[in-house]
Amino acid sequence: FLAVAFVILILGVLLPKSYTTSAVLFADESNIIEPLLKGNAEVTKIDRSEKVSQIIYTRAILLDVGKRAALINDGMSEPEQLRMVDYIRGRIRIERERSEDYFKLTFTANDPDVSFEVLNAIVAEFIENAARKKRDESMNAYMFIDSQVQIYKKKLEAAEEKLKEF
Repeated sequence: FLAVAFVILILGVLLPKSYTTSAVLFADESNIIEPLLKGNAEVTKIDRSEKVSQIIYTRAILLDVGKRAALINDGMSEPEQLRMVDYIRGRIRIERERSEDYFKLTFTANDPDVSFEVLNAIVAEFIENAARKKRDESMNAYMFIDSQVQIYKKKLEAAEEKLKEF
């Protein structure tokens, strides 16, 4: 028994340590234009876990994550940057949590500071990306409403003209 315990102790000391950092995110699925389209068009429902993965695993996002976490700098060559992007991509895990709106992001590294910094950068990039998309969605909703107002204004003016002629 002592020999087995000693071997396990030695393996625990010699094997590389692994640190995992995790965070749970809420993927808001509300759509600002959906109430405006009720009765006129169908708003497509999206699998949120697939959408989150598509956003986070993109090269541009992971490149920004690497720069934010100080794993990638401007002095690195393109192949070095791509290797670091692949390193980050290979250690990220995205799992559905509780309901389809919550996601658990985990990042594993040999250094606890790297694990924390990279996951923190992933979360920050995801939040900034989501905020940018919401702003774009709001602008598109505004433009849609404005175009509808202009159409109805012209129809109202035409109806007023017909009424004056009558």
